Amino acid sequence: MVVEAVIKAASKKTRLRFQVIPLQSYKPRRSLQAQSLPGIGWLHIFNADALTELVNDYRCPPELAARRPALALALDHEPRTAGALNAERKFWEESDRRRIQILERHLRPYVSVVRKARFGRERSLSEEHGVRIDWAHQ
Repeated sequence: MVVEAVIKAASKKTRLRFQVIPLQSYKPRRSLQAQSLPGIGWLHIFNADALTELVNDYRCPPELAARRPALALALDHEPRTAGALNAERKFWEESDRRRIQILERHLRPYVSVVRKARFGRERSLSEEHGVRIDWAHQ
């Protein structure tokens, strides 16, 4: 079960204390109506209920809605928003999976060669860096 909540943290020296407040009962200190939610945070929300709530409480910059079709659907209060968000999430998961595969495919041979190159040799930091750079360019 997923519980969405706003977490407030108060710290005393190194101890942290957290208070979990369910979103339904969370009341901001000031009115959110007609305020704009700054930045590109709009591009990183993948929960349909949270996005709907934010769209109702904040103004979304039109240039961000143009960059993200699911956000445009949410602004129009379309019932297809949840499906579009799910499709976006799956797209980014697949993109991440492929990016990590490419990284791993190239990282393993690189690490192996660098380990062999320094086996039994003491090198300075600058020499070690030079070896790594040389192998990275190959």
